[in-house]
Amino acid sequence: MASTLGASIWKSLLTTSIGAFSASLSILLTLSFGVFASQTNLLSESSAEDISHLCSKLFLPALLIVNVGEHIEAARWREYLPIFIWGLTYTFLSCLLGMGLTKLFKLPRWAAPAVAFNNTTSLPLLLTKALGSTGILRSILAPGQGMEASIERAKSYFLVNSMVSNSLTFSLGPKLIGSSDYTDDSDSDSDDEESGDPDENTSLLPERVNEAAYQTKTALQNALSSANAALPVPLQKMNNTLFTLINPTLLGSFLALFIGLIPPISHAFFAETFDGGFLSAWLTASLRNVGELFTVMQMFVSGSDLSASLKTKQKSVRLNKKAFAIVFIIRFILWPLIAIGLVYVFATKTDFLPKTLATSAEGAVRDEFGMLLFSLMLMPGGPPAISLSTMVMVSTSGKEGRKEGLRVARMLAGMYVLSPLVAVSVVGALKASERAVAVREGRI
Repeated sequence: MASTLGASIWKSLLTTSIGAFSASLSILLTLSFGVFASQTNLLSESSAEDISHLCSKLFLPALLIVNVGEHIEAARWREYLPIFIWGLTYTFLSCLLGMGLTKLFKLPRWAAPAVAFNNTTSLPLLLTKALGSTGILRSILAPGQGMEASIERAKSYFLVNSMVSNSLTFSLGPKLIGSSDYTDDSDSDSDDEESGDPDENTSLLPERVNEAAYQTKTALQNALSSANAALPVPLQKMNNTLFTLINPTLLGSFLALFIGLIPPISHAFFAETFDGGFLSAWLTASLRNVGELFTVMQMFVSGSDLSASLKTKQKSVRLNKKAFAIVFIIRFILWPLIAIGLVYVFATKTDFLPKTLATSAEGAVRDEFGMLLFSLMLMPGGPPAISLSTMVMVSTSGKEGRKEGLRVARMLAGMYVLSPLVAVSVVGALKASERAVAVREGRI
């Protein structure tokens, strides 16, 4: 009897481990295709940069609007509250830990943001999708709960967490590096009117329209600058800080909340066309099509970006092995252990984590508690954010900025080569979630 039970447990662990490793390996292969495309000049550096901007400024906001807006509701705000609190908590703790370790071990300055900010968007979204295809998540689903609907719910959890993480990354990241004047280089295009003969970049709009748009933009910028300059210095600093947080991702997040939390608008966006959803068949569908491009495209382009670190052979951009080891331990070992243990304790010993009730198409009400726990456990772990390389380059001037960016790119390349190791965290989170659900239901 005991041997049969032991064999069953080992078989379950083996099946789960193989499924988790396969899902993680799919991420590495997606990155590898991007590296191959870059190394063979199928994708140029400028094209990869353009696609990356598309991902962050168009695809991701569209994904947020559709996915978060569809699942978040005014009556269910408490379901997402733990995600906001958890995202803020582990990111601030990671920042403190990164600063402390950097000073203690005299690490390069990129180590602090590498410890502080992990990939909270493309990696977990692609991982969740891959896990759904393996079927290993069925053990934490309620009876009658569809896999596809549960995966969409998990995606909304990760996207809400990414809203918090991305805002903190671009506001606190440059300060951890040692610069407080980080700006997105994609927004640094000159506002001056170009003169000369028309080319492929010349607007097709009438000149009067272009001139009116330019004058309106300039007048608005001047008005805002004058209004800000009239305020006391502390308020000016606060406004400048708030302005650094404004980006397309944050705007998409606000739109998602606006749509999801106002029932008539949510109904118009997501209900069936013949049930009053007059926006669903065209506007929502188009946003969904664009948003679904984000996950794979971002990881593919990330592979292209990381390949730049493999092309250089400069000794000055060698990887700092001590910093790499510390970042790896924090991101792949320490945070997964803390997250799995802490979430399990909250799930089994407190009532802080809410019920996550969902109604199926047949009208049955299910508790998707297991998927919420699983998502919370995975959120703090995994490799550092891809955006760190660009952030370091922009925050450091001249050739040193380029070298520092390549060092970070090499670190990221190594981390993503090791990304299949997140399978260990997946197995731990899955088993802990299974047990927590069983405790909640009184089965153990």
